[in-house]
Amino acid sequence: MNSAQELALFVENNQERFYRIAYTYVKSREDALDVIHDAIVKALQPYHTLRRPEYAKTWFYRILINECNSFLRKNRPLKICLIYTRMNILTCMQR
Repeated sequence: MNSAQELALFVENNQERFYRIAYTYVKSREDALDVIHDAIVKALQPYHTLRRPEYAKTWFYRILINECNSFLRKNRPLKICLIYTRMNILTCMQR
């Protein structure tokens, strides 16, 4: 891919594949679409600085997976653990 237009065409032609990857990670249709959108925005902004255009596809997939992982980190459930040392009971509550 030599231009941002080619990247846009790549995104358009592979949108179902991107959705499957994102949905596999985030398990929600709306969240998967948000993650894909964020990945596209992140890929288009620095595209002109890409040193090896022949690796643009791999580069975009990596951005998509990183966005999925970032989403999961930001939205993981808060876990609160209370430890009662006298009774040796561990109680955890999830949000």
